[in-house]
Amino acid sequence: MFDIFKKHNVIAAVSERKDGSMKVYADKSEAESVRENRRKFLQGLGVEMGDSVAAYLTHGNSITLVEKEDREKFFDATDGFVTKEKNIFLTVTVSDCLPVFLFDPKAEVIALAHAGWGGLEKSIIPEAIGKMKKLGASPKDILAAIGPGMEKCHYEIGKELAEKFAHIPGSHEERNGKLFLDTKAIAKYQLLEEGISAGNIETSPDCTFREKEKYFSYRRDSYGQPEKLEAMMAVFGMK
Repeated sequence: MFDIFKKHNVIAAVSERKDGSMKVYADKSEAESVRENRRKFLQGLGVEMGDSVAAYLTHGNSITLVEKEDREKFFDATDGFVTKEKNIFLTVTVSDCLPVFLFDPKAEVIALAHAGWGGLEKSIIPEAIGKMKKLGASPKDILAAIGPGMEKCHYEIGKELAEKFAHIPGSHEERNGKLFLDTKAIAKYQLLEEGISAGNIETSPDCTFREKEKYFSYRRDSYGQPEKLEAMMAVFGMK
């Protein structure tokens, strides 16, 4: 999915609408079909479900260390993972929020973060990079990919939220008296501030809101009705 990882022995992917809903909060009537969707998508990547981990998200900045014994575990209250283990595949669900993939090929450390505006405000990307550094990673060697998410073309926000990111150049723009957030610009700013080279950052051009046939979108499809939320799954791991 990302050119920046192509020459490395990693799997980095985001599911699409055609793959079915991947939401982890499925009720009993949907749980089996969602589990099957997740299993099939992972299998299509050459990954067994038993070699993955998943998270109940909080829209915060918690990054959890994953070790060998954590295979097939659901973690409570976390928004991302970091690991040095090979053949353990990190997953997070997204629906307008950004999946952010981080990989240091020299130190062999990876991280995957779920970065919505809440996580970005709480500096989830610096948090993930900090956890990577504790495992031996160096920002100068980290490759980063910002996945599909809702873009500023549709991400209308209020003044209060815009002010939270006013210190970041390009974080939002005004059109016809309305404000629109650019989470991809915010994510890239945080990556650069942490010392990652601009040449080591790739950003997906896809907008989950705009591309209705390709992606689910919380804002477009279920805003104010969380029970109708459907989600994609981001997957990242070293082989």
